[in-house]
Amino acid sequence: MICSGAHALAQDRTADYSDPSKVVEQVQTAPQTLRAPSQGTNEVKIDLDQLGAGDVPKFGAWNGIRVLLRDANAEARDVIVRLTSTDSDGDQPQQQVEVSTNPGVTQGVWLYTRLGFNEFARSNLVVSVYEALPQDFDPSSTPREERYRAGRLLGRLDIVPPPAKLVDASIGLYGVIGERPLGLRAYSQRPQGGQAWAEFHHELTEVVLGLKPDTLPDRWMGLDAFSVIVWASGDISELRGERAEALENWINRGGHFVVVVPAVSQMWTNENSNTLLKILPVVNFNRSENVDLMPYRPLITARTDGRFPAKGVLHTFTFNPRALPSEAMSVLNGPKGDCVVARRLVGAGAVTLVGFDFNDTRFSQFENIEADIFWHRVLGRAGNLKPKVDPNRTTQFSVSDRQRWLVDRQIPGIINITGVSAVGALVGFLVFAVYWVVVGPPLFLLLKRKDLHRHSWVAFIAGGVLFTILAWGLATFLRPLSVRATHFTVVDHIFGQPVQRARMWANVLVPTYGSATIGVGSAAGDMDRSQNSVAAFESPSEDLVTVATFPDSRGYPIDTRSPDTIRVPVRATVKQVQADWSGSPQWEMIRPVLPPGAPALPEGQSPALTVVRAGVPVETGTPLMTGSIRHSMPGTLREGFIIAIRGQSEVSGNIIDDQSTYADGRVFQFTEWPANEDIDLQALSLLQDRGRFLWQWLSSQLPVNSSMGLGIGGGTNEGGSRQQRFLAASFMHQFPTADFKQNSSPVVATRQLLHGFDMSRWFTQPCIIVIGFLGEEGQTGADSPVPLFVDGEAVPNKGLTMVRWVYPLPASPPGVKAFETQIGRNQRADEKNTTNESGGSKSKDGN
Repeated sequence: MICSGAHALAQDRTADYSDPSKVVEQVQTAPQTLRAPSQGTNEVKIDLDQLGAGDVPKFGAWNGIRVLLRDANAEARDVIVRLTSTDSDGDQPQQQVEVSTNPGVTQGVWLYTRLGFNEFARSNLVVSVYEALPQDFDPSSTPREERYRAGRLLGRLDIVPPPAKLVDASIGLYGVIGERPLGLRAYSQRPQGGQAWAEFHHELTEVVLGLKPDTLPDRWMGLDAFSVIVWASGDISELRGERAEALENWINRGGHFVVVVPAVSQMWTNENSNTLLKILPVVNFNRSENVDLMPYRPLITARTDGRFPAKGVLHTFTFNPRALPSEAMSVLNGPKGDCVVARRLVGAGAVTLVGFDFNDTRFSQFENIEADIFWHRVLGRAGNLKPKVDPNRTTQFSVSDRQRWLVDRQIPGIINITGVSAVGALVGFLVFAVYWVVVGPPLFLLLKRKDLHRHSWVAFIAGGVLFTILAWGLATFLRPLSVRATHFTVVDHIFGQPVQRARMWANVLVPTYGSATIGVGSAAGDMDRSQNSVAAFESPSEDLVTVATFPDSRGYPIDTRSPDTIRVPVRATVKQVQADWSGSPQWEMIRPVLPPGAPALPEGQSPALTVVRAGVPVETGTPLMTGSIRHSMPGTLREGFIIAIRGQSEVSGNIIDDQSTYADGRVFQFTEWPANEDIDLQALSLLQDRGRFLWQWLSSQLPVNSSMGLGIGGGTNEGGSRQQRFLAASFMHQFPTADFKQNSSPVVATRQLLHGFDMSRWFTQPCIIVIGFLGEEGQTGADSPVPLFVDGEAVPNKGLTMVRWVYPLPASPPGVKAFETQIGRNQRADEKNTTNESGGSKSKDGN
């Protein structure tokens, strides 16, 4: 392989994009992006409106870039709008869309690209506008991006963002439609040193305010950086057409959409004004004015200082008796059993309604919405956000001493294709060794002994030719002749939902030169292409100084609105890609089954699984779960856990330092689960004596600070097994408050590749979660459930798949204590009774 030296830096080399701690500060107060003036003929003026949704770009995620075009031409014309970046091979992905200009009128156009982890250290983003020259094509086979040819350059814009504007890949994002944070900013609290993690917790979550319904992205990729979007305020009738479809697709792919119902809610219940009505919980909105809000205070705040609003508007929700359980469920009830937070499951995601009028200034003005009291129970978060810290504690280490535990950093190593290179290197070494033995000094000595040394040059040349032919023959014999791939995949399936979602990272080996079309989801591209995407991928730890690029780098156009296929340059080597897929299940997933001898059920009815609900004591010898489950996936599920979430602990409105999680759950383990064999949940819960308490199990997933208590903190922690790391990535938001009482600072767990794949939301409602691994790393593994194609042919792809399955159970919202019992934050009314029996929170005796 002939490679060039290193990536050339195409922007100001004084900007430091390589240190994550330096590129994430002051995300929303950063200076405006530097924008070079439009170039070309200047016939089309280009202005940058948003770099990332909400004008907040994030490394390692799909981002939407919205530009404003103004054509000075006298007549309308078709143009190609193109966004060019640089991938890790040095090639240039050209995300493009064809539009018709409207002379003299400013038009907004969205373009989408996956920002690499070192995107702006490789090159700038460039937006250019060209004349669109139509070409002859076959509508049934020609991709949209190849139906027009770029003609004359009409305008160009270089995008050079300041480092402080960019969000590091290890930081999560919540989006807010509206201007008020509604208490969510508590998740953005950093240490005093400004490190890119939460002060007393783990992963930092930045809150992006000011999203507007009429300028949201028109494809789901533009919302990919957000795991939660809260509709705080705004006119729902402004969300129409492709923007509404994009939001719905984002929800189906695992997004959590939360609607804070406004004081006047008619627009949300009107199908003519609300295009999202079909995915809202199937409930009736009941509006009440002048409601006594004090009994609801324990749901919202721990404060008892008298600043909580006494009366106000409240929406409660009643359920349509014809609705399916997944279409309407209560997450939180008021003290009298009235539902104030309702939810509907939509694909892998959810839509949640909040009945409190949090836009009332009496809530926001006095910070009456406390995230760890209210939002924890809605979003699935854990831990005390304002723990009581003793400044005189001598064993307390600085938060800057915490070691970063990057839980998903091993993914690039899992997908590496190393066998072919190792064999080739070994054969090359052996051929050279034999050549040296035969043609080198031994041959000369042999010829000299026979008095033929005068012919040594002839023998040397003949030997060189012979071994050249031998080396070429062996190289040809060892060269791969077919396309193949290694992968790591995470697949999610919610029982009862018609779709599942997955993300796959793959090394695709294409043993030819030229170009190849890599696609995901459909070989013919005949499905809804906007549902899926594939993009070039690179390791987050790539060193820009040493990584090499190809000298023949070139651009490859991509339909930015439907990037499920990319036609990339290939050079008989591997192409690393990330594919996001959503569709009907490709495997026969986990499902409830009847026990042997049980009578058959009516057609269309599934056997039920049950879990003892939260708050009900479970004695030794009493099963916590009942029912049986089976899977027919292509292999044995290994290193697995079954997590039974019984519901949430009782709402008290109080929180203490060592509060772990509101979820009441138990954890059970299995080593191997072969296909088509049953797991009897009742027998398992009896065998493992009701399982481990959830908070204990979560705490055990965190490695110990490797500084060994010597006060030498910081750096990266390499501890934890593969299983621990991916479990941590799945339940990041449920880790407890960092414990600084130990002899060293606790590690800080963060992710770079699996944002949006956190399952902590499921800890807010009763359910059964099964997690396990299918296949092995490398060529000995199993095929991925993600349909991957090269030039229209299915690709044999071997590797490891993390399977995550959820069985939703009937709703069981927690009870609410009387507000008169509230004693405030970090106060203990009774040291002996700081928790419930069920293990929803950490207690003195571990029960």
